Amino acid sequence: MTLLAFHGTAASFDGFRMRPSGLHFGTFDQAVHAATMKLGRLPLREFSKLEPDPNGSRGRLLHCELRVHRILRVEDARTPSAWAALIRKHREHFDCLVYVNRYEGRQEADSFVVFDTNRVVVLNSDYTRSGIQPSD
Repeated sequence: MTLLAFHGTAASFDGFRMRPSGLHFGTFDQAVHAATMKLGRLPLREFSKLEPDPNGSRGRLLHCELRVHRILRVEDARTPSAWAALIRKHREHFDCLVYVNRYEGRQEADSFVVFDTNRVVVLNSDYTRSGIQPSD
C-alpha cells in the first residue's frame, strides 16, 4: 500500500535519521503544526539562521510516499519512550503504526509512524517553497 503524507521539520532536509520513536507523518496541517512546535524549541540564534519561505515560515514540509503493507491501528502513545516501546513490540509483524492524532492540526486525522527509512520516498523535500498548494 502506498500512502501520501507530510512530515514537518525545523531544519533543511538531508535525509531521515531513524529515532527509537519512529518517523511520524500526517496531513499537511499536522505537519505545519509539528514544524511550528519544533521551530519554537530552537534557540533564537539557530532560528534566525533559517531562511523563510514566501509565506514567512522557516520550517520545512516534506511530501512523502509511505510504502507500507502491514499496518496496525494503535492509540496515540503520546511520548517518545512510549512510541519506542510500541515499535519494539510490533516491529516484527508490522511496518507502520497508525493512530488518530488529536493533538496536531486543526482537525482529528490519522497519523502514521514508520520505523524503517526504506519505506519512505521523499517526493518533495521543500514543499512549502515549491509553490504547490496542499490538497488536504
